[in-house]
Amino acid sequence: TRRSSDLWQRINSEQRREHFRWLSEPKEEIQWAKELVGMLPKIASRSLDFERHPLFTISDKCVPESLRDLFEQAHMSYLFNQDVPCTLVCGSLLEHAFEIRFPDLFGEWDRAFKSARKQGKKPEALAFWQKLDIVVSKFSFCGPARQRADAVWSSRTEAMHHPDRYLAQARYRAIDALRDTREALLILFPLVTE
Repeated sequence: TRRSSDLWQRINSEQRREHFRWLSEPKEEIQWAKELVGMLPKIASRSLDFERHPLFTISDKCVPESLRDLFEQAHMSYLFNQDVPCTLVCGSLLEHAFEIRFPDLFGEWDRAFKSARKQGKKPEALAFWQKLDIVVSKFSFCGPARQRADAVWSSRTEAMHHPDRYLAQARYRAIDALRDTREALLILFPLVTE
């Protein structure tokens, strides 16, 4: 029909103009654009694999903004097939989450450490896992979050020290780290229903 023909001509004309506009762009930008366009099918596939994650939309009344921002960074790393950075960010995010959720305990440990150093004594340094043992003994609801965090941290250690082995293995992947991180955050910071 006439209308279809007009539409096709308009699209064709716009495509031609766009083509010539791209020729004037710097070659590096064109190369990056082509690379990104080539990645879109994998990004879309990974996006579907992970489902829509709730941290994107919940308010900071539940999960603090700093943790949501870090989770978004981990999620973007996953979408762009950057599994090692994704896993590393997930591990760091969970450490920060426990510190934010239990500021009094972590603050007390930090003050005791600094005080001992100030007094010239050898400070008793608790490893992070020891701190979490104490947290879980006082607040049993976060036991499942600790279990998920342990899985992420184990994977993070492998990704940090042996990235080639981490990428080659098929057991625990970045998507698993994202899922466990999301679940741990939702345990530590339950959704507030208003």
